[in-house]
Amino acid sequence: MFMIPLNIGLQYRLFRDEVTDDLRPLVNFGISPTAIIYTPYHEAFLKSFSHARAKYTVGAFAGVGLDYLTSKKSSLSLNVRYYYTKLFGKGIESLENKEKTFFGGCILFSATIL
Repeated sequence: MFMIPLNIGLQYRLFRDEVTDDLRPLVNFGISPTAIIYTPYHEAFLKSFSHARAKYTVGAFAGVGLDYLTSKKSSLSLNVRYYYTKLFGKGIESLENKEKTFFGGCILFSATIL
């Protein structure tokens, strides 16, 4: 199973006046249209990709983070987000005779912007 989210959201910088310019705590939230690509459970792993299908849904996320400016041209961002992504209607077979409809959870990620 593969998920391809498109995150559309807003970010708000906290403590703008109390914290120095190179350390920026923030909160963020938004919506996340997602494509979930899956393969049949009963097929062999490599052969199953020829039968891949997709389901589409809309989820939401909320998180907290920290931007640390290392110089005028680069920064390090750390962010923890909780995603709520649920399929509407019938789920996807995850194990034999078991359907999965919830694909959210907590994600920690970091990115360096140059």
